[in-house]
Amino acid sequence: MKRVLITGASSGIGTEVAFAAAADGWYTFLGYKTGSSRAEAQVSLIEKAGGKAQSVSLPLDSVDDVSASILSIKGLDQLDALVLCASPKPVLASFLKTDPLALTDQFKVNVLGNHRLMVEVWKRYFRNNKVSQVIAISSLAAASPPWPHMTSYVFGKRALQSLLESALSEFGASGLSATLISPDYTETPMLMNVEPHVLELARSQRRDGAFLQPKVVAQEVLNSLNAFPKPGVLEMKSISLSRHPL
Repeated sequence: MKRVLITGASSGIGTEVAFAAAADGWYTFLGYKTGSSRAEAQVSLIEKAGGKAQSVSLPLDSVDDVSASILSIKGLDQLDALVLCASPKPVLASFLKTDPLALTDQFKVNVLGNHRLMVEVWKRYFRNNKVSQVIAISSLAAASPPWPHMTSYVFGKRALQSLLESALSEFGASGLSATLISPDYTETPMLMNVEPHVLELARSQRRDGAFLQPKVVAQEVLNSLNAFPKPGVLEMKSISLSRHPL
């Protein structure tokens, strides 16, 4: 049975990725920061449906805790894939009013935390595999040109892309592949951090006035999990509902 560790799996896209992967036969490890009860409830649902799952405390904003978390996972002697869904909530602000703390929060998780996680996973598991893969959830907000008023969020997601590219430059020859999936606005709890008038405008620019459902993004992740893209090359995927440029 193939095994996948999913960060940010206690809600939103991460939860749906865990459900989709488990239903497809993957043993899923659901990483969470504060949503322990939600993660445990989702593990129970997966197991009732006949799947295999385990919850894992994985606070990516503390690199030392990341290492300790990986060591604490029971029975993890093999790992085939890593899905990076965790991310701080976007803080909407103009470029001039972007708080340095918002930049720091994004850097801690998207770069420092994910770097430590990938280091631990590579040393303990991936280096022993013929092929391994990392799939990361980015955002259309970080496309070129980036969406306005999302400086810190765009910074974090683009830094994550650079992190993946750097890993591939060194480990691609050893079988590592990576995919960056950039969805449009998605119906997740993160939207609670966005002002209603911004969401209303965004909905008006999309087909049927709707945002993506997390299950749609999860299916794209599952497709990548089962495809195993060419090692050493970052595969880029976008999922958009926009009717006209943002």
